[in-house]
Amino acid sequence: MPDTIGGMAVIAADVVASLGLSQVDVLGWSLGGAVGLEFALSFPHLVRRLIVAGSSPGPVADGPQQHPPVPHVMTKSENDEDDFLFLFYPSSECATAAGRSSLARIRLPPDCGPATSPLALMMQVKAISSWPGVLHRASELRLPNWSPMARMT
Repeated sequence: MPDTIGGMAVIAADVVASLGLSQVDVLGWSLGGAVGLEFALSFPHLVRRLIVAGSSPGPVADGPQQHPPVPHVMTKSENDEDDFLFLFYPSSECATAAGRSSLARIRLPPDCGPATSPLALMMQVKAISSWPGVLHRASELRLPNWSPMARMT
């Protein structure tokens, strides 16, 4: 199990290759968004389209700083619904309702797979906290309708 975003992108490329696919559409949410960006930059020939949601291009020195409780909430061994709402949705009534609806849909499948182990969680935290980001490489992305300044600032 990799403990870097780049290592996770390599595994994604290995999966694409093992499936015999020449190109894929990538949707990355949260940590998956960071992995998707690294994947698109490291393996551009494999990416047809990229959607990054609920994520960022990494640290932005002069950008807005994260809310102080974020590191504590995101590193809990298990997050509840309120934690997800805090991390991914604005605190408006409309956004909270949309967030609750989204989380209900996520819980619908009967077999969502195994829970994340404490070791895997710590490796994910290490990967995201040591990731330098890709904002400085945004101009390298070559995807349809891509505008780095409109989407990554």
